[in-house]
Parts: sequence; structure tokens; C-alpha cells
Amino acid sequence: MKPVCIFCSDLKRGKETADELAMKLDVSEVVPLDLLREVKFDIKKLLTREEFEKEGSNLVRQRFVSAFIDDDLEESRKEIKLRIDQFLSMVKDLSDGTYLVIGHSFFMKILETYRREPDLFEKPGKLIDYLDPTKRTYGHGEGFDLVLV
Repeated sequence: MKPVCIFCSDLKRGKETADELAMKLDVSEVVPLDLLREVKFDIKKLLTREEFEKEGSNLVRQRFVSAFIDDDLEESRKEIKLRIDQFLSMVKDLSDGTYLVIGHSFFMKILETYRREPDLFEKPGKLIDYLDPTKRTYGHGEGFDLVLV
């Protein structure tokens, strides 16, 4: 089903991806939102260059999950939850239809988990069940269905 519009992060990669998909899908409206930006974290605080060269993205994902649980990212869990709640509140009032949402993988994984586990922000360890450090967060062009009722 063709999306009514595309929501995307207002950062460069999000907008470029949305514009490209809008052309392919013949969607006329692209809505960039700061609410869909990546979760703020400092990769240098998560691991060293040597650790990254040795372990790669698996260690980044593992340390990200740990920092989320410990509320030790540059953006607090409270701030992340506020952004997600604002986004969900905004889209809840849209007319019926299919909408495409493009965001950064960690933010989208937290959003996906929160919809399945409404107490995620009180029990942040639940993210472990949805973000496997040994696998890419999403494959190229993959995502999840977000159904609002």
C-alpha cells in the first residue's frame, strides 16, 4: 500500500533517504522531524578505537544497550521517552492510512520496543530482548509495522 506521506529525521541521511523513497513510491509529502533524530550518545565514551577495530559494531550495540539501561547516554531515557511520546501523540491524530517513518536505528529500535513493552522506560533491561548486539539492528530497507489504534 502506498504511504500517504513519509516522516523522517530532519538530519541529512534521514531526509536524503526519505526523498529517494518518495520518488520511488510516488509520495508527494515528506515531513522532516527533529523528534526522529538519532539517540544522542558519544561513541568515544562507549568504546575505544582499538575496541571498535577489534570487536566492531557488535560491541557498539552491546555498550549502547548497557548505557541505555544505566541511563548513561548523552540523552537521558526521560528525554528519549518524551520524544517518542510526542511523536506517537502527533501520529495518533492522523487520518487513516499508511505512513512511512524513517529514523535512525537505535531510536527506531527503542520505539519498536516501547510499543511492545510499554514499561520499557521503567524497566530498561527489556531492551536486551529486542536489540541483539550480535545482529544488525535492521537490515537495509527493513523495519517494523507500527499500528496505532
